[in-house]
Amino acid sequence: MPFLSLALALATSAAAPPQDEARLEQLFQPPRPIATTGYGVHLSSWGTWLAVFSSAEGNPRGFGARPRGAVHLYRWNGERWAFAHSIWSPFTAAGPGNSPGISFGVGVAFAGSSLFVSDPTQSTAGFLRGAVHRYELVGDRWQWRETLTSPTNEPGRFGSAVASHGNRLFVSAAEAAPTATSLPGAVYVLEPSALGDWTIVETLRVNPTVNPPALGIGVLLVA
Repeated sequence: MPFLSLALALATSAAAPPQDEARLEQLFQPPRPIATTGYGVHLSSWGTWLAVFSSAEGNPRGFGARPRGAVHLYRWNGERWAFAHSIWSPFTAAGPGNSPGISFGVGVAFAGSSLFVSDPTQSTAGFLRGAVHRYELVGDRWQWRETLTSPTNEPGRFGSAVASHGNRLFVSAAEAAPTATSLPGAVYVLEPSALGDWTIVETLRVNPTVNPPALGIGVLLVA
């Protein structure tokens, strides 16, 4: 299987060419003719699956004409990455100030056998509380299973970034309210329960005597 480049192009090392001679194998483009300003800003892969975030797309689930984010899923078929399907925010709660955000998909991560897609700008009653949506593979499609939110349900942009390591998911809330002993921002550690849903098992915060003043703007794990 080829490795992924930052330009959403693929190169192969089958013939073991020098690093500076890697050749272009496949160029990715949005799967449908749409106006988008951020196709490929974020990527995540797992096995034969690749998830590609695309911002500022039209949302077929409604909520007016305001652009929304989307995640396009591709699968390796032995020769190339073939487009499988797209997912948009499952958030459909009606009411004043309720809306999926333009950032659905700004964070994508595979953990265990689940796909997690964050939307830090998902709004409830006008507040940017944020959310992370969990999907499971059913047949050849990823289907929504549950929505994870801040344990305090505060407007802290839960899902500002996501990262995974094995069966652990790390979710940041860059604007989480400070506590008596911590600065704004938090990173939540989640694990699957015996029932299969994902729950928070630990919260990481910054001591008030330490900079920077916000924790969780970005999360990156390196094995």
